[in-house]
Amino acid sequence: MPNITCMPLTPTLIDEVAHYATDLLQNQLPAHFYYHSYEHTVYVVRAAEKLAQKEGFSAEQKAIVKVAAWFHDVGNIVKPMGHESESCLIAKTFLEKEGLETETIELILGCIMATRMPQNPQNDLEKVVCDADLYYLSQPEFLETSLLLRKEWGALFDRHFSDQDFYEQNIKFLEMHQYWTPYGRNILAQEKQKNIVSQKQLLGK
Repeated sequence: MPNITCMPLTPTLIDEVAHYATDLLQNQLPAHFYYHSYEHTVYVVRAAEKLAQKEGFSAEQKAIVKVAAWFHDVGNIVKPMGHESESCLIAKTFLEKEGLETETIELILGCIMATRMPQNPQNDLEKVVCDADLYYLSQPEFLETSLLLRKEWGALFDRHFSDQDFYEQNIKFLEMHQYWTPYGRNILAQEKQKNIVSQKQLLGK
């Protein structure tokens, strides 16, 4: 028999998650997270909503991927390496306090951990969050966004690239990456090819 004292993923709870994640990212995230920023999280949340709609998810499924997207990078306030595990701890603590049922929490945590590279989603929920996290690879803003990641690597890890090395790294990652959802494979993958071409043009190829 289900525990009737558990709180479902209501719009109110989702709003509370959004406010909590926003507060963490805006007030506790170090300034040198140029890519893994609050703005990136909002971008992923919106991408997850779009992909969930494309995949015909139920309201409950949409809520799960949205909450996972809000929490997926908050662990960076603790440490950048292995931040997914830290994100899970933060999410679990918050959601348990809110009375969310364990089964739903585990689905959310699974979505968060699936974003760890290399991605390896195990169900449709995880596939949506993975594709949302790297949605930008298929978009016109890819180069602008990747430059933020380049800046972040320099600040966090003292990793610096020449323009040529940077474009080559981008091409390698774009070609290695795969989308997981049907929409990702049928639509986003085609759009991603445009960014591969543009990066090669920057190298004179």
